[in-house]
Amino acid sequence: MVFFRRLSSGLIGWLLGLIVPLGTLLLMIHFFIEGSWAYKISTLDAQDRMGAWISLSAIPNLLMFAFWIRKKKDKAAQGVLGATFFWAIVTLFYTFN
Repeated sequence: MVFFRRLSSGLIGWLLGLIVPLGTLLLMIHFFIEGSWAYKISTLDAQDRMGAWISLSAIPNLLMFAFWIRKKKDKAAQGVLGATFFWAIVTLFYTFN
């Protein structure tokens, strides 16, 4: 836990904003699509649905942003917002590519 005390709150927000949607995406794919992981990913890619799934997995960032704003940790909220913009760019890439 000493390691996390050294990190700035902005970096913690950024890391959580990247890791939580990734974990949410993996859990959604695991529970909602049948088959092996290679089949799941190829199915989403072939149906051009990966962008939609990535955008759905970024919803927990909204909750984290509200949490950090209520705790008056503006730097952490700013980090979560920055990570959300990253996920928006990834979503645009998968949607229009």
